[in-house]
Amino acid sequence: MKTWRPETTRLAALAVLTIALRLFNLAQGGLWYDELQSVTHSILPVRDLLASVQTFDPHPPLYYLQLHGWLWFGQSDFWIRLNSVVWSVLAALSLYLTSRVIFTVRVARWAALTFALSPLAIGEAQEARMYALLMFLGIWGWFFTHHCWRGATKSGWSAD
Repeated sequence: MKTWRPETTRLAALAVLTIALRLFNLAQGGLWYDELQSVTHSILPVRDLLASVQTFDPHPPLYYLQLHGWLWFGQSDFWIRLNSVVWSVLAALSLYLTSRVIFTVRVARWAALTFALSPLAIGEAQEARMYALLMFLGIWGWFFTHHCWRGATKSGWSAD
């Protein structure tokens, strides 16, 4: 039988805190203009979605395509915003995992806790916009860039 470790408890508490802060007042007020723009692009058939984003939006289509699939399961304001909450929680957990590999467990805990409590991260998680997804992708981009850079410098290549 596998024993429950204190670090697992800390990580579970961090996940609960992150989720609770992002769900608090999530459906308060209706969707605002930019969120409606996200939904307007995302409810279109994929071909029309891509054409609409290319014509009317400076952002890449990844978020809109992902939201398109998310909208198959519901279209309430709460459900639409929940998509960003999920991305933000995944970003917090990703920050913990990547920081643990690169630094230490203690640094990973503090990094993830700081992200969980960040008013900016909470605010972006409560909007139906692409920013929580970008935070998630940015964390993994940072991790893989660091990993590749470390591998390149260990093999003798250096930027000097």
